[in-house]
Formats: sequence, structure tokens, C-alpha cells
Amino acid sequence: MCRLVVTVTLATLLLLPRAWGIGPELSGYYQYQLRAGAIDREAYVQDYNRLRLDISAQAGERASFRGDYVYQTFNGRTALPLDELLPPAIFEQLPPDAPSAYEFENEHYLDNAFLSFYAGRFMIRVGKQQLPWGTGYAWNPTDLFNVKSLVEPTYEKRGVDAGAIEIPFHTAGSIRAVFAPHGTIEQTARLLRIGEHFGRYDISATIGQLHEERRNFLTGTTSAERRRLLGGDFAGELFGLGVWGEGAYNDWERSDDYAQLVLGVDYTLENGTYLLGEYYWSERGRLRREDYTVQEWLELLFGGRKSLARNYLFLYTSYPLTELIDLSAYGVGNLDDRSLVLIPSLSYNIAENVDLLFNLNLFSGDEASEFGSADHLGFLRVTAYF
Repeated sequence: MCRLVVTVTLATLLLLPRAWGIGPELSGYYQYQLRAGAIDREAYVQDYNRLRLDISAQAGERASFRGDYVYQTFNGRTALPLDELLPPAIFEQLPPDAPSAYEFENEHYLDNAFLSFYAGRFMIRVGKQQLPWGTGYAWNPTDLFNVKSLVEPTYEKRGVDAGAIEIPFHTAGSIRAVFAPHGTIEQTARLLRIGEHFGRYDISATIGQLHEERRNFLTGTTSAERRRLLGGDFAGELFGLGVWGEGAYNDWERSDDYAQLVLGVDYTLENGTYLLGEYYWSERGRLRREDYTVQEWLELLFGGRKSLARNYLFLYTSYPLTELIDLSAYGVGNLDDRSLVLIPSLSYNIAENVDLLFNLNLFSGDEASEFGSADHLGFLRVTAYF
């Protein structure tokens, strides 16, 4: 059945543009990653193979198609026990029917498949598409659809089934409306973003609503809850520095409301060294690690939450050692429980269209803290583009 789905999907992506009388362009990448860590002081390894096919085609001057298909398999240690991922005090509170491990599962999916129609700067797009939102680097409070990984915030995000309309006004302003079907009309996600350029700054305001499926890990039940968001962002230049900010207020139907804020700055030195810093504040977070709950830890682990605490600092630096080798490092600090993850990296363009990336994930802090409960990891990734 899996092979049939893969075959039909790829055939559709390749033949649909040809049905319009236009030849598709095929690109993508193959990626191999080896991960090494330790569980109960015993070393383990895991690897994955990832193939991404990007198919695009132009349908005349005012329409285009794009489709992206991903196939990924995991090997080696693919189940990590929760007693190694959670603080002992939290693990002891897990109910008997709670998940016992975090599992990496083989998967294949359409990452994107959408049609775009243009008339100057006016655009209509329908289908599964990327919906990145906001100006933040590590955090995006105005993004209702994506949860970034703090250990790799720039990694690609999955597409969302939606329709989007972008209407230009003035010289650089635009209005963007997004509708993502979900069950009933009332549950359909909808966002409106209005942006304009003022002097050295791009400024926008966002209002939106969606219904999220929230899982209660203590009872094993799920429920849909309405979330309304009012926010905005800016990006520009101040005294030669790149600056940005993003904030949002979240109004929940049943849960407590909360606000979020991001402020960032970056600068490039004359020798090519790049520096970036970003501060994140979330009213939803806790000020003491003793107040973290089982539900919050599991939401963080399984992707339903961005953070546990209230105050964070993200720092990043990179330096081009040669034309082919870049050194970089970034760290995320939980300022409330005083835990830290530090990630030094080396990237090497070993051949034309082939990149090598090596990094370490080094964790520090009390075992009850957000980052102190994790074990050190190492990654080796090779990506070949075509």
C-alpha cells in the first residue's frame, strides 16, 4: 500500500504539469544524517535517509505549479525512552497509559502542492503551501501553524492546506489573507496580515483565529479549542544594526490567555563574522523549574509547546574560515531555570552541490531544568542537491 501511494503521488506531480502542455522542472536533495548519543551511559547510533523532490512548472505568464515530496526512513535506535528524556520527578508522575518512548517513524508526505496565480503583485495561491509568519529567528509568536525547533530553528517547515490571497497597495504595502479548512466553517483557520514599509522599517499587524487539537497526556483525551491571536512585527535598521521584533496576544476559549514578545538584533563585522542575539518572553511560561508540570513537559517533547519558562536568550555567531568552510555556534539559555544548550557547528562544501554539516548538542543545567535533563548528542549530516 505504501509503495502504491508513493507511485501515485509522484506520477501526479510529474504528469499534472504535462497535462497543461508544459514540462516540469525537477530538483531536490538527498540527505543522510548520523546521530550519536547515550542512554543509561550506553552509546547508541541512529541514522536517517531523506529524499526530497521539488517539482515546479510555469503555466503561462500568470500561473505556476509547485510540488514537494519527502520520503524519510530511520534506522538504528529509533525509540528513546521517556525516563531518559524527562527529569526523574516528572517521569514518576506519568500515568500508566502515557507514552513510554519518543519514537522516530518512517514517513512520506506531500510537503507542498499548490497553484499560484499572479497579476503584477496580486497573488492567489491554493493548495498545500508554506506559511511562515513573523520576523523572529528562533521564535515566532504570530505564527499559528509552525513550532520551530530551538536546536535547528531554520530547518524547513511543513506545508499547510490553505488558500492565500495577497493584495498590494501603495508602493510596498500588502494585505495577505489566509484560510485553512478544518472541520466546520467556524473551525476553519483564518488570518489577516497588513504590512507596509515606513522609512527603514517593514511593519505589519496580524489578526487570526484557529481551532487546535489539544491532547491531555494525563487523561489520554483530546479536545479542540479556539485560539484568537492579535499581534504584529517589524524589521529594519538602527545605528547600523539589523533589528526586529514580534509580539502577540493569545486569547483562548478555555485556557489562560497569554502574551509573547521577541526582540532581536544582528550585525556583520568587517572580517565576515556574523553576530545575532534574540530575546524571547512568554507570559505562558514558568518562573521556577519546580512549577513545570507533566502536561507541559510532554507538550514540549511531542511538539505542542515552544518552551517551558518565561525568559530566554538566543545567541548565534558564524565565521567563514575559508570559501568552503564555515564555523558557527549558537546557544539557547533558559534565564529562569538557568539551563543551557550550546551547539557548535562546522559546515563544509566538500563538492559542488554537496554539503557536510557536523554539530554537537551540549546541554547544561540542573536535572530538573529544561535543558539540563538532556544528554549530549552529536550529528553528522551530508546533503547532495540536484
